[in-house]
This record gives sequence, C-alpha cells and structure tokens, in this order.
Amino acid sequence: MDVTDGSDPHIPPAWYDGSRTANARVLVVGAGSLGEEVLQALFACGFRRMLIVDPRTVGKDDIGRLPLAAESDVGRFRSETASRRMREKTTCPGFAYHAGYVRELDGWNFEVIVGCTGDVDTRLFVNARARTYGVPYIDVTADGTRGKLQVVLAKGPCAECGMGRLRTMGLGAGPSRERAAARTRADPSTERRMASLASGEALRIACGRSDLCTKGMLYYDGADGSTYTIALSVDPKCPNHSGEGSKWTSKSSMQGTGPL
Repeated sequence: MDVTDGSDPHIPPAWYDGSRTANARVLVVGAGSLGEEVLQALFACGFRRMLIVDPRTVGKDDIGRLPLAAESDVGRFRSETASRRMREKTTCPGFAYHAGYVRELDGWNFEVIVGCTGDVDTRLFVNARARTYGVPYIDVTADGTRGKLQVVLAKGPCAECGMGRLRTMGLGAGPSRERAAARTRADPSTERRMASLASGEALRIACGRSDLCTKGMLYYDGADGSTYTIALSVDPKCPNHSGEGSKWTSKSSMQGTGPL
C-alpha cells in the first residue's frame, strides 16, 4: 500500500483501523490488468469486502497480461475470474462479482468506489452515481508508463470537473460524452504503482481520514518515477454540481453476484 505520512513504510500509520478497513464495502469497476492489480493492493491494505464489475471476457491475448488470469480462464468473465482467483489466492470469501455493466447495479451502498477503466462514458457514469449517493470515488487510469488519479469526495471537484479542466489545458479527454483518445497498453510496473496509490487513498477514506487524501489531479510518470499534482476546482457548468443542496444522498441495499 502507499500511505505516506513520514513514518516507517512497514508500520501502519497511527490512524489505521483494521476493523473499519476489513468491513468497508468497496466497488471496483473494471477487471482488466489495472483492476486486478488494484484488487491485490486493496487486499494487502486489509480490505476484505469487494464487488468487482466488468462485462468483458478473458481473451487469449489477455494471458500473461492479466495478473490473475490463466489459460483455463479464456472465455470466462473477467470479473468472475478475478473474484475466483482472489478467493483461491487469499482464502478470503469476500470477493463478489457482477458479470455485467456497472449501470445494471441497483444498490450503491459502498464506503468507497475505485474506477479502473479508461472508458470515458463509464467513468462519467460512475462519477455521477458516486456524487448522487455520496460515496467517495477514486478515479485511476494508466496509459503506457503514465498514470493519473483523482479522489472525488462529497465536497470539491468531481471527475467530470477534472476532465473539463484537463481539456482546457490540453492534457486529457473532455467532459460530456466525448470518447477517450487511443490509449497505449499500460506498463505493468506503472499499473502496480497506480494500484498502490489508489489503495492508499481508499485506506484513508475507510479509516475516516479523507482529509489526508490527494487534492487535485495526481500524475505519475513511470519513466522517471516522478509525481506531480494539478490543482482542480469545481466547474460551475458541471451537471453534477447543480442544485447540490437538494441532491439525494441516501443509500440503497447493494446487490451483486456472490457473497459480499
């Protein structure tokens, strides 16, 4: 995990709460190579209740690229494969899956959502749902040797605000329903680093220390190991911030395939 507070990296920070972490319900959107790295990083942090959502199946080209998939998994759903492999690997029964689209979920009763997909439409949908239900959302992507991460909390800019900001700076896809530009297959070490960063943010949230979360948009360059952050602000034109006072923030029961 990546929890930087100046202390020994091998010793959990003083604010770490193992019980809250183990009982926190986490939605992981995307079971590609980045999503599978995130699952393993979250487990290493102490998370034990995760719902994995991905409608895609494992292809022959995925073998050797997806950390958890084997040749016998070709043709199976990625979400089911990741859930099953994590249960086998950890003997933890708390990995559930939904072999479909995240739009199909009826319940959003989670403590944190981690989005691990480069699809702009999906990211915008999850971002909007997270805002509606008041669930902290970690939007993380990897492209080649570069990674990007934003933590969306109840107050402050959302992921759509961030996309709009980056478009004006010429650094990324814009808001609304614009499609993402062609992406490069992510470098495995970059994905592991971004997974570590994302799990560290999730841990802060689960332990009630969202005040320690990254502010703005964090960029990582795997070529030299550097990171930098771009400040973000709420976009007054963003539809997710109109009429915030009347937004419905109650949660409904989570539904998914498998025990969670």
